[in-house]
Amino acid sequence: TLPGFRSRCTMSSRCPLVGTEEMSAFLAWGLVLAYLVASRWYRTNAHKAFIFPIVMVLSTVAAISPEGQDAPGTANPPLQAILLSFHVGLILLAYAAFFITFGAGLMYIIQERELKHKRFGTIFYRLPSLDTCDGISKKSMAIGFAFLTIGILAGLGYTRAHYGVYWKGDPLEIFSAATWVLYLFLVQTRVTAGGGGRTGALASIVSFLIVVCSLFGVRYLGHA
Repeated sequence: TLPGFRSRCTMSSRCPLVGTEEMSAFLAWGLVLAYLVASRWYRTNAHKAFIFPIVMVLSTVAAISPEGQDAPGTANPPLQAILLSFHVGLILLAYAAFFITFGAGLMYIIQERELKHKRFGTIFYRLPSLDTCDGISKKSMAIGFAFLTIGILAGLGYTRAHYGVYWKGDPLEIFSAATWVLYLFLVQTRVTAGGGGRTGALASIVSFLIVVCSLFGVRYLGHA
């Protein structure tokens, strides 16, 4: 909850964005915020079917994870703490935006399939138009890419301040860089070549699977 988030900030003297519990809770709130923004912009709430189950899973993970897991034992200097908070917070907000892109891509593929086979089930009438799905995908991808870029820059600053180098070459950094390059390509393709439609929807789905890998899979690689 938000009161719990504020109390954690007060008790730990830092932004609570460290460890499975805190990151899952923040990402769940980020997904809710992204859903509300998308719903307001495009006057549709069909993508809640993709958002809310993930929010429930993340909330459950946050609730059952050991409190304080992976939290730092000592407080970082103020500049490092600020950079770390910006880095983690913006990266998680980028993932939330990319999930909206993923959901829009799924809605596009489902609706296109219904139109192609001329089988209009109940779900067809609940989905927004193809143009709306494509618009949601395009805008959420651009916003997520902006958050990802700024978050990575903040991470480079934190790494420099904390370790004396900009790049350590650990798995999380490599996957973050790969994700940035991938979404740079997708954004550039959409802007310069109009890479939307079915191709853009499929690309957004595949790209999100890579993001999920970088968010969860790399966590275990880093501790292997």
